[in-house]
Amino acid sequence: MASIPDAARAPGGVENLFINLLKAVFAFGCVFYAVMAFDYFISFASGREGLWMKLFSATVSGDYAFGEGSAHLEQHAAYSESLRFMLMHTTMGAVCMAIGPFQFVASFRNRFRGLHRNMGKIYLLGVSLSMFAGLGYLAVTPFDEVYSGKPFAIGLVGLDLLVLYSAYKAYRAIRQRKVIKHQQWMAMNYGLLLSTPVLRLFWIVFGVTLPGMNQEQANLAITTFLIPVSVMVALVWIAAQRPR
Repeated sequence: MASIPDAARAPGGVENLFINLLKAVFAFGCVFYAVMAFDYFISFASGREGLWMKLFSATVSGDYAFGEGSAHLEQHAAYSESLRFMLMHTTMGAVCMAIGPFQFVASFRNRFRGLHRNMGKIYLLGVSLSMFAGLGYLAVTPFDEVYSGKPFAIGLVGLDLLVLYSAYKAYRAIRQRKVIKHQQWMAMNYGLLLSTPVLRLFWIVFGVTLPGMNQEQANLAITTFLIPVSVMVALVWIAAQRPR
């Protein structure tokens, strides 16, 4: 049977425009979140209200963002004691969040191969530092004092380890010149990394739609489907990187 030409399988003009628009919105959202994440603990350390907290309280309410059950209030002591870990965790994670979307653009990779490689090195270093810092915070903070307690703390440990493992597999694949496997592992890695902005997005959604629920209750509810959603995003990334 004759194969269908690539041109015949390619998306149509309107569909292609819609896909590119979605990619642009997604990239903008990732960079927008990265700026707030980078600023969060810098603002926390200086005692001022950061960009994320301003957006969070304006979108839902000041009581939800700052009051009883909020991460800002309940974790203030733990964050203060582990500030160096948290600064490293969020700033390096923010760098990776901003770099990630552009690494998956085929035209960018093909046109700027050297830049793509250098950005990839920065990403892998940044994501490793971020996850080790996150594990450092969890190592010095009793699980009962982590936000939402032991269940969430155990989930965070698992997530950090999965991110580190997928980063290692991506690095090993590219060292072996297995480009497609490298792209797939990087897609899985970035999908897992997206659990952070997805969690905060659902904090807002739950706060707006369920006004009787505080942030800690919402956090526990979101945790039940957070990883599946992140893995689903990763699988979409993997499908998008398949060879044509």
